[in-house]
Amino acid sequence: MVMSCRIILPVVLPMDTTWILLIDDDPALLEALTETVKLFVPDAKVHTAASAPAALDILQASRFAAIISDISMPDMNGLALVREIKKHHVGIPIILISASPSMIEKSRESGAFAVIAKPFDRRHLKRVLNLAIRYGPLFGRIERGLAMTHTRIEELLALQARVQKQITLNQSVLQRHATRMRAGQDSWPPRPVR
Repeated sequence: MVMSCRIILPVVLPMDTTWILLIDDDPALLEALTETVKLFVPDAKVHTAASAPAALDILQASRFAAIISDISMPDMNGLALVREIKKHHVGIPIILISASPSMIEKSRESGAFAVIAKPFDRRHLKRVLNLAIRYGPLFGRIERGLAMTHTRIEELLALQARVQKQITLNQSVLQRHATRMRAGQDSWPPRPVR
């Protein structure tokens, strides 16, 4: 008698690398930011982009744990970039940085994970980046849940409009029959048409 035996070996997957995308049109600041992030998150794989369009191209090829972007950039500012990223990559925490108080104020409602004023304290950036990396998956689930909720609300509002239209139509038909019955022209229930 031949017996078969299966040996099940544990699957060891490589530890996920933390991918971080940095976006700034100032090469010196981009280099300094890269070094700072590598210091804070030593195992991070840091990618850089000198413009928003370049960042969008990079986003097509990789999944990032966090994005840090300047707000004031040529071609596309950070606010427009956040909107564009949210269309296609829901759930990536985006940290915006800017020296402009008016841009910081405008960016508060952009959907960014955090907004940091320049010049920034490196310890504050470290805390915010660590929170973004740590809670990014939860942030993503919340964003996706909100998007699904908004979609469902829109579907329910459309259904409500269709039901209201049908109710209005039914009321109109019933009103017409009631008027005809009062005039003796119709009976209830309506006679079948032959």
